[in-house]
Amino acid sequence: MFDTHLKSTGTDYTARATLLIAAFVIIPFLMLMSGPLTNVVLATGIAASVACIGLAWLNIRRYSKVAIPTLENARTVVK
Repeated sequence: MFDTHLKSTGTDYTARATLLIAAFVIIPFLMLMSGPLTNVVLATGIAASVACIGLAWLNIRRYSKVAIPTLENARTVVK
């Protein structure tokens, strides 16, 4: 059904969703469960959340630039 010569259409949301869930749910939960919120715990949690958001943003930018192959392009490849 899928040809190996066609590029991805950019519908890979799994990594993006995982990174955003980690940034907004898992990391704050782990911060609250770790005990008293000291400056080190707070700074580490914020840095990890920002890193996850940044990686999700890079993932969005990378996959948004991939073009969906058209029927005309598919005909030229087959010839």
